[in-house]
Amino acid sequence: MSATVPSGDYDPGVPANRRWVMGQERVLGYLDVQGGGFRAPRYTLVATDRRLIIAQRTRAVEAATGGGGGLGRLFGGKPKVPVGQHYLAMAAEALVAETPGNVVVTAADLQLAEAIYHEDFDQDGPPTRWVLVHLAARDRDWQLFTVGEAPKLDAVQALLRPALGTTLRG
Repeated sequence: MSATVPSGDYDPGVPANRRWVMGQERVLGYLDVQGGGFRAPRYTLVATDRRLIIAQRTRAVEAATGGGGGLGRLFGGKPKVPVGQHYLAMAAEALVAETPGNVVVTAADLQLAEAIYHEDFDQDGPPTRWVLVHLAARDRDWQLFTVGEAPKLDAVQALLRPALGTTLRG
């Protein structure tokens, strides 16, 4: 049985395996994030139209994307691909099951969800910019900081809003 694709969502440039099928959960995008602290683990925060998935950055995931670094890349290893690109090609359920420590967060789980833009001015160099994504549930609290170039706050909110709805402040 084939499903109808709404005309507004159809893009002939999108490969058939990535086209949205009515009723199917869609992976909308991702943010590379890190928990608080200098040596805190890195994650990929993946947004779907129904939930957020906090995916652990394991060695297996890094190896699958060529992101492991080291001398292998210098001598014919795979080029580094952003880990988030790896997740864009996966179904949401496969992404959740990929690593046992991946966490699913829905709007119903949260008491607070907010994205806050930060800018820190250092006298020795250029300002440091990041977005803090704060997700507070009854039993767990996540403070995830964007890694690399800081995305625009409104872009982060637009990415999170389909999954979090009115739970997202701002």
